[in-house]
Amino acid sequence: MASDLWIPSLVGGALLPLDFGPSILFATLHASTLLVLIYRFCDKRFRTAVLQGTVGFTVERSIIFCLRAVESQTEADRDSKSVADYMQLTIGMGYLAMGQDLLNLLRCLLVNSTTEQDASSDDVPLTGLSTTLFQAPEATPRDRPRERKAYRRLADVLGILFIACMVTGGVGNATIGAAVEDKGKAKLTSRLRYASSALALALIFSVGWIALWARFKRPRVRQNAASILAALAFLLAIVPAYRLAVMYNKTASFSSTAPGSLNTPMEKAGFYVFHIVPEWILVTALSSMRTREVFNTGPNGDFRWRDETPEEKASREKREQEKREKKEEKQRQKELKQKKGAAWTWKSLV
Repeated sequence: MASDLWIPSLVGGALLPLDFGPSILFATLHASTLLVLIYRFCDKRFRTAVLQGTVGFTVERSIIFCLRAVESQTEADRDSKSVADYMQLTIGMGYLAMGQDLLNLLRCLLVNSTTEQDASSDDVPLTGLSTTLFQAPEATPRDRPRERKAYRRLADVLGILFIACMVTGGVGNATIGAAVEDKGKAKLTSRLRYASSALALALIFSVGWIALWARFKRPRVRQNAASILAALAFLLAIVPAYRLAVMYNKTASFSSTAPGSLNTPMEKAGFYVFHIVPEWILVTALSSMRTREVFNTGPNGDFRWRDETPEEKASREKREQEKREKKEEKQRQKELKQKKGAAWTWKSLV
């Protein structure tokens, strides 16, 4: 019988009736968090493109848990290859989007620490509690372009590795259905999933350790913000660590409830506790804090390859000035129109 156990077990298991309750719970939790993210996106004081991966992840999780709740009540789909491929792909890839967002936050922290002032010209000024906790410590206000360039290249390399992680994980998780009939594909799928999760764990740990290094070795870095980033990275690292711990399991069929199939109640509980809960805590933390202020990301973060030349800076400032002038002119025209409308109404009444 042991020779029949060659299909990689599904992380999270097949969709069984006992998945219904947790699926409803996490669909509700993620939908609630999504409302907060939408509110912050609509308010320009909090809006930042740095968290676009987290927003997409929350939308995806809200949808996927609704689907899991429905599919858990459909017995015919429990051994479906297409359902298995889709579920494994979306569950196995979602946390990587948040890992990339944490990398973007780390890039902002490091790059801001090399500028003459830790504040972007178009960002909201820090006020109140944020100023006390998250403002960079006093240090020599000297620009460090070479150090800034090194930080950007480091972030670029880590970003490329995240893409490699997504490619290997995407192929491995999206072809798990083919492993049912082909032992060769089963081995390839297993190796790709291991490679993706191992690389993801190394990358997310790297983000955390670099944030800690910056916290203690780079006095110009916002120290409390670096500590928060390190804590979030180590929290997210639980997810790939869990995946590496359970992916060695094999099963005879996706819907098997034998030990090692990842379908037993204890194995299901482990999935929700060590895979889904850390993801939700991280999303909640990023959505509840003033990320733009804490990490000084500005509206777009830092995605430049290099610093602006004086000519490029002058051209950008000119465009921004023209944009502000147009906005002010529209506001004046609007106020003038409102005054004329009020005057006309008063005359008609008299």
